[in-house]
Order: sequence, then structure tokens, then C-alpha cells
Amino acid sequence: MRPLSLLLALFAFGAIDLGCSSSSQSAGQIERAGARRSDRISREEIEARHWTDAYELVATLRPTWLSNRGQDSFGSSAIIQVLLNGARLGGVATLRQVAIADIQYLQYHDGTAATARWGVGFGKGAIELSTTPRR
Repeated sequence: MRPLSLLLALFAFGAIDLGCSSSSQSAGQIERAGARRSDRISREEIEARHWTDAYELVATLRPTWLSNRGQDSFGSSAIIQVLLNGARLGGVATLRQVAIADIQYLQYHDGTAATARWGVGFGKGAIELSTTPRR
């Protein structure tokens, strides 16, 4: 009985070891392949083609960012907020006023994360834009 227990323990340890090494390998492969993040649009994605404005960029690459998802937890009819370098611009329509040339990245924050970061009024989420500093 004892040799069987030892054999099972060794097998279990080997399976755990293989599972850990394969998951870290997968993460490394994904990172090397430049996997696209669903919550962020990088400068490389922005430069991939010509965009009319930031709204067209988001509507094409991450259309789910623009959809209102019903009432927020307080029952208000808030809208998805747009922030440019930390300053609130307004709703998603303001993305049409933002020039693409200076945008470094765009990031979507869900309602919970946006409220935790910027306070009340972000129950529907936020699209944060960061631009390159002017020289």
C-alpha cells in the first residue's frame, strides 16, 4: 500500500509542476505575440491605419466600450464619461472632437473601477485618453 501512495504523490506533484510550467509558458507566448488587450487601445493599434477621430477609432476597434449597459447601481441614467489627461470632457460624443495624432493610448474602465478612481458620476464607466506631451 505504501509504494502505491508514494507513486500517486509523485504523479500528483508532476501534474502540478507541468500545469504551472505550461501556464507560464502560455503567458509568455501571449506577451511575446503582442496580444490585444480588451480594455486598452495602444499607440500601435492607433497607427495601424488612418482614423477620422477618436470616436471612429473606438467604434471600430472596441465597439463594446460605447454601449450603455442599463442603469448603474444607484439607478441613475448616467452616461459613459470621457477623460482626456484626467480632465472630464463629457459623453462618448466628445470623442469626435479629439484629434488622433496626439493620442498615446485609450483605456476603458468599467463603472466600478471608474467610480473607485474618479468618484461618483462614473457608474457607466469611463474612456480615458492619454496624449503625448507637446514640446
